[in-house]
Amino acid sequence: MYENGHEELLDITGTLNAADIPDAGHVVQLVTGSKVTEIGNYCFNSSSSLKTVVLSDSVTTLGQHAFHYCSKLENVSFGNKLSVIRGYAFQNATSLKTVVLPASLTTMADTAFTGCTRIRKVTIPQAVCSSKLSLKFPNSY
Repeated sequence: MYENGHEELLDITGTLNAADIPDAGHVVQLVTGSKVTEIGNYCFNSSSSLKTVVLSDSVTTLGQHAFHYCSKLENVSFGNKLSVIRGYAFQNATSLKTVVLPASLTTMADTAFTGCTRIRKVTIPQAVCSSKLSLKFPNSY
């Protein structure tokens, strides 16, 4: 489902693509349904109004540039089965301040959060810390 005034998008099975949301630039809140398994490449690229993303437990993959240049994106809630975050997924989401990664994460591109200069807190579950996953965030030392 996505919220944009009174609009709702339901029953997308599999990958949610930009073509599924012709008015993506005006979406303020995205809440994925239980049939969505992936947010496709460039799905919400440069969506100037998007502030909140809530991914259901069915979402396992975030595609390249999925939320690239979503400069108003403040809140992202990852489902507990998300395993892959591809390159530049959140590049230049400059309003994002806190990231809480799910324990299910197995693959995250080094560039996933490039340009997210306001991130101040990252919560990484022990299961992810003990894996060989390389985690890079802007402003981290």
